[in-house]
Amino acid sequence: MNFNGIEKEVYSYVEKLYRKVKSPSHGFDHVLRVYRLCLEIGMREKADLNVLKIASLLHDIGRALGYEKNHAAKSAEIAEKYLSSLGLPPEFIERVIEAIKAHSFSSGEIP
Repeated sequence: MNFNGIEKEVYSYVEKLYRKVKSPSHGFDHVLRVYRLCLEIGMREKADLNVLKIASLLHDIGRALGYEKNHAAKSAEIAEKYLSSLGLPPEFIERVIEAIKAHSFSSGEIP
């Protein structure tokens, strides 16, 4: 898996979707802040940075598409379909989906 190519593809996809989002708190700048924080924490914790990169880019994709209620679950659903379309390994996709589902306090998932 050429991860750099995958990351660039996902980044481009997310950036295009967020061009229409006018939220000061959950726009593309928010996604980039989460991305940077995930990398910072992930390096300290020796986490799988590839999973964190993709999960952080896609974590609020449901919001970008207009789903506010249960956005974490909707984001995970959208991300799973999108990542599957890229031909990524199911095990990798599952780890990304777990992270997306767990990012919202209101989801009830334990991070």
